[in-house]
This record gives sequence, structure tokens and C-alpha cells, in this order.
Amino acid sequence: MFKEHNYVAWGDICSCGSEVYVLQNKYHPWEDVDFKIKIKCRNCGKSLEVDKSKAENFYNRKILSYFKDVEGTVIDLGCGSGFLSEYLLENNNVKKIYAIDNDIESKKFIDELNLANRLNCANELNCRDISNCEDKSDFDSRLDWKNKSNLSDRCNFADKLHLRDKSNNKDKITFLHMDICDLGKCFENKKVDYIVSRDVFMFVDDTERYFQDVNKVVSKGVRQMGWYIGENKRMRNKLTPEEIKEKLINRDWKVYLEDLDWYKSGYFIRADKMQ
Repeated sequence: MFKEHNYVAWGDICSCGSEVYVLQNKYHPWEDVDFKIKIKCRNCGKSLEVDKSKAENFYNRKILSYFKDVEGTVIDLGCGSGFLSEYLLENNNVKKIYAIDNDIESKKFIDELNLANRLNCANELNCRDISNCEDKSDFDSRLDWKNKSNLSDRCNFADKLHLRDKSNNKDKITFLHMDICDLGKCFENKKVDYIVSRDVFMFVDDTERYFQDVNKVVSKGVRQMGWYIGENKRMRNKLTPEEIKEKLINRDWKVYLEDLDWYKSGYFIRADKMQ
């Protein structure tokens, strides 16, 4: 039985490799607070002082660790500022990301991720051996690289020289301005490998249509993190994590449900399509 709670983790990774954190309900790691706490590692006995910066990094890493096993074509549903998309961008097993949100403001965040990705690819120039240049013009262009300080100029420069890795190119992420209810209209059957989301499902109005669309377009897996607070008026549906699990099982998904004691009233669902 899922239990609601108000706790979030405040912690860090010890030098011995162990997670060291406390569950507290006073501050969130994403808040701008001047809060520090000393925590003793149960594994090695070392005392760690954890401030907001360390706590935020720890919290983010803990969230993202639940999405590390996706691959292929991935939908980031309700992408927002691109928190999950940015992480997926670094995963070489992910070949294409569709970042979806009904808020057009999200587009600028995804555009920035695309530019940053192009810049990262372009920066590989700095690590290449000049002796590998095919001709003098290429050599001269690379020597001129340091003069390209503007982000857009550097990205265009990389494009011109065709030095982007095709598996990690500027088109790896595509932003789609659309509503969740249109998911089934925009993607062909089984053309998406995974769908990921964080704090999105509770805002789905038509849950039956959502499950129908996911079952239609996703071929491999669902990775869904969220919260459930029964009395929260922002929620547009009242399906509990257990009920979500049952809905997926009834559609031939193998489902693992984990209650998250470190994430306020949080849960995580890992569902894999049964072949």
C-alpha cells in the first residue's frame, strides 16, 4: 500500500562510494537555502558536511539513475526545462529524443540543449591531431578554431566541416509542441522504444487514452517517476501508483513499482513490454 510522505533526501556520496543522506522535510535540495548538515557515513565512519550544492547534485543524480537503461528512440514526456533530455543526450545508446510539452516555453530549453550538443561535438576539434588534416584548407580552418568564440559561430563552423559524430548530432533532440492527448496521433505504431517522464502522469486528464496511446507507440519500456498526494488539487486524475501498475499489467506489461522514501510522496514505475 502506497504511503504519502513529506520527506526528501539531503545527502552526498562519500569518498568510499556509499550514499550518505538523511530524510528531512524542512528544505528541498532545489530551493535556494543556506542550510548545511553533518552526516556520518555508516560504511566508513567519515563525517560529511552537506550544503545545498552537494545536496542538489546528489538528489539530481539519484533521480537520473532511474533512467539510465533506456535506448534507441525515446519520448521525454512533459520535458519542461529538459532535465531528463539533457541526461539522455549524454547516453550514446539513445539515438533520438522527442521532447514533448504543451508549454511552448520549453522549446527554448531544448533549443539550448541542441546548441550545446553541437558545441560539444565541435569541441572535439581541440582534441584532434592536426596531422590528420586532409588538406591545407582544413588545417588552416582548424588553426582558426580559437577565433570562433560565439556559440552559434562555433556550431556553424562544426557543421561546415562535417565533423559531428552522426550518432550524436544536432538533430538528436526534436521538440514537439503538443498535448499528451495527441500522443497516439503523432507517432506510428511501435516506432518509439521508450517513454520517460517525471512528475507528469498526475496531470493526465484522460488516463485510459494515455495507456492506449502508450501501448500503441512504445515497443520496449516505460520509465515513470512521479508523486501521488490524494488531497492535492493540482492532480487531474486520482490513480494511485498501484492502480497505474495494474493498468499496465492488464495491457501485457511486466511492471516493477518502487515507493521512493527519498522523494516527496514519490514512486517509480519500470514497465517492460512482454514479447
